[in-house]
Amino acid sequence: MTLESHLDDQDRAELEALEHSRAFLANNHEAILELDEQTTPTHFIQDNTTGKIIAAVPAATFFAAQHVLHIPDLDDDALKLVITPEQIEDCAETDRLLAHCPEPNHLRFAACWIDSARHGPWVFDGDAFMQPNPLAQIEPEICKLLNADKPKLIALCDKRASTHVEHPICVAIDPYGLSIRARFGIVRVPFPDAPITDPAITHDTIKKLCE
Repeated sequence: MTLESHLDDQDRAELEALEHSRAFLANNHEAILELDEQTTPTHFIQDNTTGKIIAAVPAATFFAAQHVLHIPDLDDDALKLVITPEQIEDCAETDRLLAHCPEPNHLRFAACWIDSARHGPWVFDGDAFMQPNPLAQIEPEICKLLNADKPKLIALCDKRASTHVEHPICVAIDPYGLSIRARFGIVRVPFPDAPITDPAITHDTIKKLCE
């Protein structure tokens, strides 16, 4: 094997690992926030425009020196994001967070830059995760469409997420799938050919998922 082909394989493996980690981030909305030596559970989403983490946080967040988000928990296989938080007031993105989790653990909100990420043996620059959601413009339309037919949405969760949800509410869409709110948390319905970045084909993708 030549050095060039070896580097190609290495680059390919890194790109595949990065894509897996991006999907992992999109598919989770709960985490453990580490503040210096203390930890606390939190809920989060990604900002549709900037890709920043929008999280419900305690007041101590803004006085801590070190901030690490362990997604979804403190296990070794968690995605670990080193973040820099900035306190924000109520806005469209905090409303989106509350749509995902109407009763968050904390009452303050932070918009967080992702400085770096570690997932398994891989370490990535945070900029690789801070990308706008290419499906943001059709999110309200898709959510309204799916929420208008509750039996179909229930069947979608049963079939595609293997989870029965009695009162589902679609709250978000991103290149990796749909976020459906249930009483016990967020159920993810993944897209089989993710990531999908073209809004023009999203309707057909969802139509096939519902068949």
